[in-house]
Amino acid sequence: IMDVDGGNQVQLTDWPGYERASDVSPDGTRLLVAHSPRGDWFFAPYNIWVMNIDGSDAKQLTSCPKGEIRRWPVWTPDGKRIVYLLRRGFSRSSFSDNIWIMSQDGTNHQALTTGDARNVGHSVSPDGNQIVFRPENDQGDDGIYIMTADGEATRQVVEKDNPSSPLWHPNGMELCYQNVTKDDKYQIWKTNLKTGQSTLLVEEGEIFPVEYTPDGRMLIVSYYDGTSFNLGKIPTNGGELVSIGKSDTWEGFNDFDPCFIDFGNFIQLVRKSQLM
Repeated sequence: IMDVDGGNQVQLTDWPGYERASDVSPDGTRLLVAHSPRGDWFFAPYNIWVMNIDGSDAKQLTSCPKGEIRRWPVWTPDGKRIVYLLRRGFSRSSFSDNIWIMSQDGTNHQALTTGDARNVGHSVSPDGNQIVFRPENDQGDDGIYIMTADGEATRQVVEKDNPSSPLWHPNGMELCYQNVTKDDKYQIWKTNLKTGQSTLLVEEGEIFPVEYTPDGRMLIVSYYDGTSFNLGKIPTNGGELVSIGKSDTWEGFNDFDPCFIDFGNFIQLVRKSQLM
């Protein structure tokens, strides 16, 4: 955990393996973590853990059988449930990703999407009633969709070259997302869900949206500048990309997965050999 300017870094975990995909509970007291004792980040045996915001009282919420991974946990706004990704199949040429939901204590698991597609990049709306995600299949990329929180009704809201990583704006009326053009240009766009109007925010190397500030005025991004991965921020109404953090290695992309506790601090999970 550290200040938004990169200062006052405190290590929360010292576990063997990898921790990824952090999310802070709505009341700011608990942290979700996807942890794996080994393996690469695509097919390692990840499970979901919860701990206090200071790293104490860590508890494992899921226990995957062989051939399954559970990761990318996200709190619902009421703090009562957790939305996550379930991957089945450990072959890079044959696997499925589906979105599931469970109670905060790790019980009552329910599938929200099913089938052989790769339904990824989920983000829960501020009111908790909808989930945005990106489906993929062998025929190509299928844009960005929104479904109801019970998984019953689904509609497409974005159709671009290759959109991914959608995020809800705190006002609940906009989405931002990455788009990769046919000539491999990385962009971040925002779309107004009421009007359907889309606006290009930035085009910069390999760039990924990772989190809005709680007031919705800034978007935190991870981007590759040709030598290293950086954390940056962009005004959501348009403006210059400003760097706020840096990693000296390619693996640094895996470090930059922040989420805000309040207007002054955010969580950043890192490998114990890096940054600390």
